[in-house]
Amino acid sequence: YNTPHEAAVFRLGQIVHDSGLKATPIAFTWPSRGDIRDYVTDRESIMTARRRLAQMLETLARSPKVRKIQLFAHSMGAMLTMETMVQLKMTGNAELGGKLDSLVLASPDIDVDVFLSQFEIVGKRPRPTVILISRDDRALQVSRKIAGNVVRVGAASPDDPASVAAIKKFGFTVIDLT
Repeated sequence: YNTPHEAAVFRLGQIVHDSGLKATPIAFTWPSRGDIRDYVTDRESIMTARRRLAQMLETLARSPKVRKIQLFAHSMGAMLTMETMVQLKMTGNAELGGKLDSLVLASPDIDVDVFLSQFEIVGKRPRPTVILISRDDRALQVSRKIAGNVVRVGAASPDDPASVAAIKKFGFTVIDLT
C-alpha cells in the first residue's frame, strides 16, 4: 500500500543486496491509489490480485529450475498473501508441490481474527512461518483506527494469551521489532 511499483522494485533490490540473498527476487505489486482516503478501495483491490498471485506462484512451482520459493510479504501485501494461501489450500496446493519454503509476513496489516481464521484453513505449515511485528508501526496504528480500533497482526503483543496460543498452535516464529 502507498508504494509505487518502481519504489517496490527498488526496495526489493535493496533487501536482496543488503541481505546477500542468493536467489532470484520477484516483486508482485497491484495498483494502489496511494492515498489514505482510498485505503479501503486499495484494500479491496488486493482481492482482485489474489488469483494472479496464485497463478504466478503455481507457474513458478511447476518449473523444474525452481527448487524452493521463499515468500516475503509486507503490510497490506500480507493480507493478499494470506488470502492467496487460503485459495491455494482450498485447491489442494497450499505448499506449492512442496516448493514453498519460508513464509515471512512483515508488519501484517490484517485483523487478528481474520488472520486466525485464515490459518484455521491453511493449517500449521511444515516449514517456517515468520511474523515480524512492531507495536509502534505508525501505518498499522492508522489502519487500526480505520478498521474500528481492531488490532492488526503486525502490531499485536506476542505476550497476549491469544497470541501465545496461536503461536503454539500454528508454530509461528514471531520477531518483535518494536
